[in-house]
Amino acid sequence: MSLSGMMSNLSSQESPLPWGVDLSDNFPLKYTISIFLLLFCSLWALSTQRSKSRLIPGVYIVGGQSEIKATSQRFRDESKTLIHDGYSHTDGKEPFYVPSNLGPRLIIPTRYMEELKSAPIQQVDFIGTVHEMFEYQYTGVVHPSRMVPSTLVSHLTPRLPSIMPEVQDEMKIAISEEFPPCDDWTEVNIMEVMTRVITRATSRMAGGKTLSQDREWITAAISYAVWAFTAAQKIKKVPTPLRRLVGPLLSEVRKEIPWSFSVAARAAVPLLEHRKETGEQANDFLQFLKDTAKGDEKENKFISHLLVMVAFASIHTSVATIGSLIFDLCQYPQLVEMIRGEYEGIVDQNGNIPKGGFAKLVKMDSIMKESQRLNPITLLTFERIIHQERTLKDGFTIPAGTQIGVPNYEIAMDPRIYPNPEEFDPLRFEKLRQDPAWANKSQFVSSNPDSMSFGYGRHACPGRQFMDQEFKSFLVKLLSTFDLKFKDGQSRVPNSPLESQYLLHHVSILLKRRKL
Repeated sequence: MSLSGMMSNLSSQESPLPWGVDLSDNFPLKYTISIFLLLFCSLWALSTQRSKSRLIPGVYIVGGQSEIKATSQRFRDESKTLIHDGYSHTDGKEPFYVPSNLGPRLIIPTRYMEELKSAPIQQVDFIGTVHEMFEYQYTGVVHPSRMVPSTLVSHLTPRLPSIMPEVQDEMKIAISEEFPPCDDWTEVNIMEVMTRVITRATSRMAGGKTLSQDREWITAAISYAVWAFTAAQKIKKVPTPLRRLVGPLLSEVRKEIPWSFSVAARAAVPLLEHRKETGEQANDFLQFLKDTAKGDEKENKFISHLLVMVAFASIHTSVATIGSLIFDLCQYPQLVEMIRGEYEGIVDQNGNIPKGGFAKLVKMDSIMKESQRLNPITLLTFERIIHQERTLKDGFTIPAGTQIGVPNYEIAMDPRIYPNPEEFDPLRFEKLRQDPAWANKSQFVSSNPDSMSFGYGRHACPGRQFMDQEFKSFLVKLLSTFDLKFKDGQSRVPNSPLESQYLLHHVSILLKRRKL
């Protein structure tokens, strides 16, 4: 298509852009003039693109070297098949390339992780892969500050015993307010309702009752991740030279994402100012961030923006993981009574899991981990960008500019690690706890080369201990309140690959309030 044809499409509110991105929502005519700078912007954008890394000779390329471009076009919807091809071809023991939308990705065997896990971020970059996934340089989502993960580890995890009673109380209130009565079997969009409950519980941890009961904040926290994902998917459809021009014009980038940040500031800044005036030391994550911030990061508005990052990083990940588990409970209803039988001897008179009680929920923990093994939220983990050429101990050299990853799903389905991997064995990990070799790596929160749903090394999910206790608390509250099942003729729908993600299909289930 000619430049004049592109300009015609861009200036029309009825025609989508030629590459499939519809900016018709409030795309003002005044923006048309900017298209006259198209050639200049394109040349500038081309000059700033990250240089492509060279391919390592002799490393297997899925689809073959001559078909790299064609195979990369299949990656979006066929990533699971392509990764399986490479893992099978190399028997999971050698590196291989999978062509993708970001170029050929080098998939490495787990033995290389030990050498790479503690490398400086300037050399082996974890954040860069997240930025590329969400097209940070064009959308502005996913702030690069490391204050959130470090504060999760240093302040939140040690204080969970004092925080979780508040979170569980919020869960009980949220379930009573967000779920329908369900006096008889009622069809419920469980993912939608559960998202609000989990967001409220997470917000109670983050900013106390004030935040968890702020409806506008709850909406903003939930919506941010959706808008960030949507903006990234839109920009990926735009030719790379034009992304810097088109990014700021997307509705999500212009309006929705900034709105989330403004709501966070409106909700959090007055809280922080009040605490400063009164000397109050709250026991929540907002306070932890304020206490650990240094320099410019101490500014209240900046800290409020980090709350959006907490929501971005935790809420939808949590909902997808526990949503898989709920669908598994509908598929295998005998597990519900198994879980109830375990927690009923542990919860206190308020129905809460007490301090020390979470560790006693061994069967629940095993069921959660088995569900996660079969349905991880990503097909790849330990994704990094190698910024500086690196030669490993066995002589294997990874060129600068290479994006690496580890095949999380393939490892979880490897029969050499997990016998009968296709089978849902609810007590698989409870039994593994009896094996000394597995004793310290069979828990839901475990992160090791045989179980990497939470990543591995210094960048393993820093909030997984909170997520673990939040999941278990929600499950106890849900199963204490409702019976659940699929509709007649319905069954568990397999997850679907989308690039390196493994997406859960949202389906409604039937709930009925228990008569106790």
